[in-house]
Amino acid sequence: MAKLTFTKEELLREFRELYFTDDAPFRALLSTWFHFERVNKLLDLDKYPSFDPMGERHSMFHLENEFSTLYDYATTGIFDNCLINDLCEYKIFASKEIYNLERLLDSCGYSEWLKGTPLSVKTVEIMEVIAARELMTPLAWFDYPSFNSENLDEPENTISRKILAILAEVSEESVRQAHYAKGEDRLVGCEASNNFYSRIEAIRWLKVKGKFSPCRYAEKDLFQFNPDAVFDSSISFSNWIRDVCIHNNIDIGMLPDVLGIKDREGDIKIFFDHSLNRFCDENFYGYLPMQWLTAKVSIKLAQLLKISPEWMVRTVHAVKKIQEEETLQKALKELPEQVATPRVDIDDNTAINADLAKQELEYCEWVTRHPSQKKPNKKMDGYQCEKVTFTHQHDGKAQILWLPAEYKSKITVSCKIVDYPAKDVNKDGQYNRHSGLKKYQELSEADLIKVILKDVGSFRGVLASLKSEA
Repeated sequence: MAKLTFTKEELLREFRELYFTDDAPFRALLSTWFHFERVNKLLDLDKYPSFDPMGERHSMFHLENEFSTLYDYATTGIFDNCLINDLCEYKIFASKEIYNLERLLDSCGYSEWLKGTPLSVKTVEIMEVIAARELMTPLAWFDYPSFNSENLDEPENTISRKILAILAEVSEESVRQAHYAKGEDRLVGCEASNNFYSRIEAIRWLKVKGKFSPCRYAEKDLFQFNPDAVFDSSISFSNWIRDVCIHNNIDIGMLPDVLGIKDREGDIKIFFDHSLNRFCDENFYGYLPMQWLTAKVSIKLAQLLKISPEWMVRTVHAVKKIQEEETLQKALKELPEQVATPRVDIDDNTAINADLAKQELEYCEWVTRHPSQKKPNKKMDGYQCEKVTFTHQHDGKAQILWLPAEYKSKITVSCKIVDYPAKDVNKDGQYNRHSGLKKYQELSEADLIKVILKDVGSFRGVLASLKSEA
């Protein structure tokens, strides 16, 4: 494994600094064209996620991703990516993008940030190491000129001392000292310059040192059944099924006939449609039709793909729930902002009901929702002052507050109070109090009082008695 003069983390950190720091040139450049909120949406991948054409969330910018892959290829000689053609594209476009980025920053007065900086040096070093690797053992799908005695010392067929040192994981001085070694350990430079070596000599010497590693493509089986696999979207699930079909030599176009659902051919086609135009459509929210994946069809598909039918049924159910929730959240975000309902002044003598009680609790400054109260309950809601946990029971005509028993003496308004001592909990196998209290650890088995209120004034009075605890 070649050891470059910098780590992958150092390389990516400098790329991130190009975009993220407050004084980053690319951020400053965009700020001259866009509002700062728009710039944040463009550059903050954590707060404002973006997705590739396959629906995968971006964890880094395109240029970062390219050089992350190229760094791995330079150090290991193994190109580990999903497509063979990616390597050629990465090498061509990565170099062009660095060049275009430098020109862009130069035209806007930010050239001092990039020119001659470690970032530029690092990218050049990566490309030089890759070129040297491919000079020695080009990958099968690339055409290189034939090597013979007439062109061995040509510049395009030689490897520099710096790059050879990186490939051998030694210092440049150690490479230079190898010129004076004896036997197979001796390294012979080119006739034109001792600072360069022919590909044949470089290969021979690296093999002697046990540091020669030919370039190769990391073949990967796209399918890997994992009974613990979790899919975070319908798109990732669709991609996975497609890979399994490829692995089993199954034509996706034949699925409607094989599964006996010819009438759902259109939905199946959309489910596996990964065209770039579709994912770039601003009206596409990542929703894929999954109605065709009924329980019976899921079992048939699992048998066809040679995987567990139970796993398939459970996974389809889970992915459908995720997609429904995502669709709901996106729809809710598009709703216009709701204006808070203005508080209606009510006389103290007005008979209390569930709606009036909820209004009083909503506008009471020292009362907040209990952390366990994620959404409104049909029978009982939980609340807190700073030190007091209590609940509002509203499943009948009477409005009831359940409070810790120690606050009984603080209540001065006229109301009916019933004691519920802790010793009666689970007595004779019965809970002996409202089951909704089990949700609140502070109240479930404590000494409680049940405060039954008839009018708005008494309800306000009980809340006022808790104010000193807020």
